[in-house]
Amino acid sequence: MRETTGVGKYERGSPDLARSAARVWVPCTFRPFAPEIDKILPVFRWTTEIHESAAQIRWKRESSIRIFLGPTWYSSGEGEKLGIVCWPEDLLNGNPVKEAEAASNISRRKTADLDSDKVLHRYGRFVTRWGADPIQLSGPVDHFISADRFVGVLPQQKVSETLFKQAPQLFLPETELTQSATNLEPKKSEGIHVCLLTYDPVLDSTDGTWFTDLTIDPGATYFPFLQLGLVRYQPHSVQGLELSYPTATTIQIPPTREGKIEFVNDREFLFELSGVGYRQTNPELPSGSSPSQSDFPFLKLKLLRTYDSTTTPNAKVNWQPVLDKSGHPVEFCELRPRQRGAEVVWTQKISLPADRCRMRFGLFMEEYEMRAWDMVDRTDKSKVVFDTKLKQRGPMFSYIADLGMPDYWRRSGGS
Repeated sequence: MRETTGVGKYERGSPDLARSAARVWVPCTFRPFAPEIDKILPVFRWTTEIHESAAQIRWKRESSIRIFLGPTWYSSGEGEKLGIVCWPEDLLNGNPVKEAEAASNISRRKTADLDSDKVLHRYGRFVTRWGADPIQLSGPVDHFISADRFVGVLPQQKVSETLFKQAPQLFLPETELTQSATNLEPKKSEGIHVCLLTYDPVLDSTDGTWFTDLTIDPGATYFPFLQLGLVRYQPHSVQGLELSYPTATTIQIPPTREGKIEFVNDREFLFELSGVGYRQTNPELPSGSSPSQSDFPFLKLKLLRTYDSTTTPNAKVNWQPVLDKSGHPVEFCELRPRQRGAEVVWTQKISLPADRCRMRFGLFMEEYEMRAWDMVDRTDKSKVVFDTKLKQRGPMFSYIADLGMPDYWRRSGGS
């Protein structure tokens, strides 16, 4: 029997090795290291749409936040993730029904609840939260960043009490406790329950660094300040050691910009650019200045042309300014927007010097702000005098819209 089957009369054969393999996670027995943030920058996504045989051109710029984590990541082994620390602990939930139920209660709370509690206030600077820019008045900002503000998030990225027997607990490092401790505050960390939005860092193969992209919808607020509370999260840890000690970083969220060009004929078109803006600035203006010079962003347009071949739509274009009869660039400076709710809208009717069937044109646009700056007046060398002046800040947004030629857009895949 054994000679033919390899199994004796009173033996039972084992399954194939591949079928009998088991995957076992050995729990990490120490807390992950606090994440080291190299830098944090906005990154932009552009979309362009061509409609009605190039009679209408649309474009949109959206932004995300890229967190650069440096050349090393896995401090506690495979499976380690970057966690965005959120509070209250029921703000995020993989179960959409429970998340919606909690959202109704959270909407009645204020971030002051975090700052007024003697235990919670020590964690305020390690929790993800935001605030409006105090210099520019725009739309209102919510007290808490609601779950629906995090764009493109999957349920499995949300870590809350559904994955633990209780919500994950965040602890302050002992150095933070020692620095903030007084006779009235205990030095031992009491910890707070939080929820997490988790991301798998991506390795940039060009420079060997890790990064994570995060997209948050700022709503009707112009350039809100965002404080990101960050931790390393190791789900395969012994209970209580899943989260590293926290760290935090700050960035502003750029607003979305949408534009369109509609041709009336081959030489005339209507231009429009819109997006969330501001309607008032708070700093004191220099003498002789009026609020109309700084209470909204400005736009500059310049007409361009190129002699490059139109048979290569994706090639780099050598744009040159279009000159009028007197030899000056055809441009529109200091265009002022109109208000449309929380948005600002720029519009302009523009005529081309020739039919676009004969030449390829482009439109350069640049958005900027006028800010009050304190300048040093060194006229009198015996003393230092400060003089407040309005100076241009930007560009806050810039883009070249390729007006193309009708058959150029057909070759490019436009409808």
